[in-house]
Amino acid sequence: DCFAQITIANIVGAVHPDGPIELMDVTGDGGIGVNDHLTFSAYPGGTGGFGEWKSSTQDLILYLTCCMECGRPYSFSFKVTNPSCFKVAPEISIGAPNSESDVAIAMVGADTSDATLPLGGKSKPMGIIQPAFTKRIIDQDSMAPCDTNRITVTLQINVPVANATEITIAGLVGAQTNSSAALQLNGQDPVTPCFRSTAKWDQATGTMTLQVQANTTMSAHTECSFYFQLANPAGHQVGVSPTITAHVCVDCPVINNVMEGTAMKVSPLNFDSYIWQSSPFPADENTITVSLIHHDPACTGVLDDRCSARHKQVPLYDICNPEVTISGLINAVHDEDRKSTRLNSSHGS
Repeated sequence: DCFAQITIANIVGAVHPDGPIELMDVTGDGGIGVNDHLTFSAYPGGTGGFGEWKSSTQDLILYLTCCMECGRPYSFSFKVTNPSCFKVAPEISIGAPNSESDVAIAMVGADTSDATLPLGGKSKPMGIIQPAFTKRIIDQDSMAPCDTNRITVTLQINVPVANATEITIAGLVGAQTNSSAALQLNGQDPVTPCFRSTAKWDQATGTMTLQVQANTTMSAHTECSFYFQLANPAGHQVGVSPTITAHVCVDCPVINNVMEGTAMKVSPLNFDSYIWQSSPFPADENTITVSLIHHDPACTGVLDDRCSARHKQVPLYDICNPEVTISGLINAVHDEDRKSTRLNSSHGS
C-alpha cells in the first residue's frame, strides 16, 4: 500500500519537539539503500525525508512517498536528544496499523543491538548510562606534622562534562592551610588542562571546589590528574577517604562517591626520650644530656642502629614550633634568676 502508515513505537526518553523530524541517509553501506530516507514523509503526500514525532506517545510516524519493494531492507537515521538521567533501554516495536487499509501489520518488537559503544554504554536505543567517577584516586606525599603535604588526585568520568561544571572534594579536615578562593592546582597537562588552575578551599569543612576548564567540554573517560598543597596539622590524624561529588547536567542526579586512597594522614608527635648525667659527685658540675627520637615501635632504643638510620630527630619538630618540658629534676642546683639555660646540641646523641 503506497499510502501506508508505519509506526515505530515506545522510543521512551527521546526528546524532540512535536511535529516533523528530519530523516537522514545511512552512509557506509556500499551504496545499498542510498536515499532510502526519501521514501518516508511526515504526513500523507508530504516531502520525503521526514517523519512525524509524537512526544505524548514517544512514537515516530512514517508515511510512504512511494511503494516499498518487497523483501528489500530500507535504512535511515534520525536525531533526538537523550534524557538527562539514567534509563534502561525500552523495548521498541514497529508496525503498520492501517485501520483503513487491507495492509495492516501488527506491532512487533524491533531487533536492536546490545553492542558496547566505543566510549561506553550500549547501542540499544535510549539506554542511558548513569554518570559516575570511574577513577577517583587520592594520595599524599608527607605524613610529617606541620609539613607541606602534596596531595595528588586522578579523576575519570564516564560521561562528557560541560565547561564550568563544579566538582567538590570534601572531608580534608585538619589542614592548617587558610581558606582561599584561589588554591593553586598544579601538574595538569599544559596544553589541554581539564580544570581551571585554581580552586576554592574552605579550611573549616576541608572542602575543595574545582571547575572544568572554561570553553572546554571534558570528554567521557578522559583521565585528569593534578595536585595541590595543604599544611598538615600538628597532631596525629588517621587520615580520611574524602567524598567527591559533581552535578554533570541540569536534571542529572548528583554523582557522589567515596574516593580511593587516604589523605591528611599524619604521624603522631610522640618521641622516645632519654636523659643521663655526667657526674654523680656532690657539688660537682653536672652535664645533663637529653635525647629525643621520633617514636616508632620498630625502634627499640637510643643505641639501636635502626633509630639513627631511619628516623629524623628533633628537626622534624621545628616546623611545628613545639614546647618541650622536662620535669622532675629534683635536687639540682641552678640560679633561679636566670631566665634560661643554655642547651648544647649533640647530633650524635
